[in-house]
Amino acid sequence: MGNSKYIEIIARAVIVHRGKILLCKKKKANYYFLPGGHVEFGESTSIALAREIREELGVRSKNIKFLTLMENIFRYRKGVAHEINFIYRVSLKDNNVRAMENHLQFSWIPLKELCKHKVLPKVIEKELNALTKGTK
Repeated sequence: MGNSKYIEIIARAVIVHRGKILLCKKKKANYYFLPGGHVEFGESTSIALAREIREELGVRSKNIKFLTLMENIFRYRKGVAHEINFIYRVSLKDNNVRAMENHLQFSWIPLKELCKHKVLPKVIEKELNALTKGTK
């Protein structure tokens, strides 16, 4: 990512439970992002998201509902990255989650405190702010 000339397809989850949203971050990063990951060739975005949640959190998802589509073009390392994000509202069968991959950490952030945290991509901010106000 960053110096390649292709568009990445990403499936991401908005997971809200008891007034908190589940966010992910790389352990050494200073920002959060929505859980999810890359869509593999021949895989639907909703199936990819269920797979990524299972791989990263060790839990199964349910009620996967499409919310929105976002394009994100940003500077990354010494290049430019370009991704298309399919955003879904998701529920988990078990909300006691833990990172299954060593480089990731997950946090339940109160929706009321979301504005205090840096969440990327920036274009998701509007959607998340709408959630905190209960309009979605």
